[in-house]
Amino acid sequence: LRFFISLLVDEKIESDKPNYGIEPLPNLDFKLMQGNSLIASFAGINFDKLTTKETKTGQATIGFENRYNRLISQFEEVKNRFQNEPNKEAKDGLRETIEGLLIQIFEEKLREHFPQLRAIQEKAESLANEKQRAEYIASEKQSLSKKLGFDLEQVEKELIAYTEGKKPKDFFLWDIYFAEVFNEKGGFDIVIANPPYIQLQKNEGKLANLYKECNYQTFERTGDIYTLFYEKGVQLLKPNGYLCYITSNKWMRAAYGQSLRKYLNEHNPILLIDLGPGVFENATVDTNILLLKEAVNQNKLQGVSITAEAKNADFTQFVEHHKTNIPAPANDAWFIGSSAEQRLKEKIGRIGKPLKEWDVKIYFGIKTGFNEAFIINTETRNRILANCRTEEERKRTEGIIKPVLRGRDIARYYYKWAGLWIIKIESGWTSKNHGKEKPEEFFKNTYTAIYDHLISFKNFKGKGKGLIDRDDQGDYWWELRDCDYYPEFEKEKIVWQRVTQNPKFAIVPVGLYCEATTHFIVCDDAIRKFLVGLFNSKIFEFAFYKFYMGGGIEGEIKGEFVGRFPIPPITPQNQPIIAQIESLVFQILPLKKRGKDSTELEKEIDRLVYKLYNLTPEEIAIVEGKR
Repeated sequence: LRFFISLLVDEKIESDKPNYGIEPLPNLDFKLMQGNSLIASFAGINFDKLTTKETKTGQATIGFENRYNRLISQFEEVKNRFQNEPNKEAKDGLRETIEGLLIQIFEEKLREHFPQLRAIQEKAESLANEKQRAEYIASEKQSLSKKLGFDLEQVEKELIAYTEGKKPKDFFLWDIYFAEVFNEKGGFDIVIANPPYIQLQKNEGKLANLYKECNYQTFERTGDIYTLFYEKGVQLLKPNGYLCYITSNKWMRAAYGQSLRKYLNEHNPILLIDLGPGVFENATVDTNILLLKEAVNQNKLQGVSITAEAKNADFTQFVEHHKTNIPAPANDAWFIGSSAEQRLKEKIGRIGKPLKEWDVKIYFGIKTGFNEAFIINTETRNRILANCRTEEERKRTEGIIKPVLRGRDIARYYYKWAGLWIIKIESGWTSKNHGKEKPEEFFKNTYTAIYDHLISFKNFKGKGKGLIDRDDQGDYWWELRDCDYYPEFEKEKIVWQRVTQNPKFAIVPVGLYCEATTHFIVCDDAIRKFLVGLFNSKIFEFAFYKFYMGGGIEGEIKGEFVGRFPIPPITPQNQPIIAQIESLVFQILPLKKRGKDSTELEKEIDRLVYKLYNLTPEEIAIVEGKR
């Protein structure tokens, strides 16, 4: 449509010419089509172009191809006449002819799928008159439908309704609607798109269930629908045709993007422009532009990251002047960087071992689904405790109200508790204990003061579905979601702010809980200070955001990606360096708590971490942004 409109916008107005010199716009009938472009099957029949491998005998294939190609040729010829016919009545007649040919093409596909239909048709042609033929075909189709368990007559009626535009299509038959494109050229010269970004597992996996049987190589149940559009777009290209998409850039590093990265590596990506955040005012995700040529991969991919400098520059010139070669990107993650940065990534990966392979556990903070009710300040906690009917209830209640930290409470090396608490009623508690009482009555009788507090939010919606209908809950609305690691909060742990421009990792003591804007690590005492020092170092900040971050929300440090970060294993050779890092962290912690400056100590940790990864002065300059 943008191309179409530009034909009018770019017209030169000449007042002395008929129609001011404006040329008639091209006709979009049978060019602009409606349907679900990711699905090429109707009524369980795949209408993708049949190949000789999919047909049973060479003779049958030849017969089908001859008939099919004749219909396509007619379709092409009539459509061309329709596009150029100025007379409305003649045009209406041609439209009916086109619709009739489309139905014949459908039926030819059906006959190829069900050879019995062809036998019925051939037998009918030997009968004496049209009435006998029609009665015979109707009777035989009815009989065949019963045998197949497939209502052929209904399918044909629906095909007519779809073809005439009386019913919206939940499929898109590319090889039929644009038959002349594939018949003449084998596909489109150019495919461009800004596909939708929708998680396939949203809404109880409705989209995942819809597309899982469509045989997309890029399908991942935890993925996003735009990955399927990449694959469909490539399928629609002719040899040496070009695809250019703008999408979320999350596929470059996210786990679900691995199948797409593998798929793209099997073709020939040419240019990758990482637009990053803030390019579009209303976009909530970071984006990229990918240009691909449908050919054997030449491994000549170039890339460029759009920086603040590009905002005020000519975009095309900026890309041309700043793009760099991306040597054979791997399937695990893609990033745009110089050859020196590529070598640095390889070195970090070679020296380190992914954190997830260490003896550590990485967890998400608690998701309540309704923070307004479950996270309370000290004043509300005291009021709830004061409203308990008995001392026993007060003790029970006090035991399930835990101090909690949010992401904003976490800083580098330290935390500042804001006096907030979380009401922690675990999933399954009610079912295990209510006995013969009705569950809600049992909860109300056991924790009356908490019940009164929570139920006061019954009609308060907040930003989500509300207290009763929220997604993140246990067996009952008063319970938190199922979580088998609540005991881990009762241990000392490393907690970090999940969305931040600069990594912030802190050691948090026993008994402090963390909510969903944090992640945390539970590990052995012997490595806790070492890990905190490394995670707050410059090399982690540079390498994580550059090489290991999963894209999506700007600055999001997800636990799964921290788990991939390579940490140098402790050996007799590097033990003295690690001991120095731990000693420095030990000195930093009390300074942070008192609000004292620890800059020089942190710089010394950076220097020691560089030694752990055996970085050269040139590599250190890259990390520190001096090269």
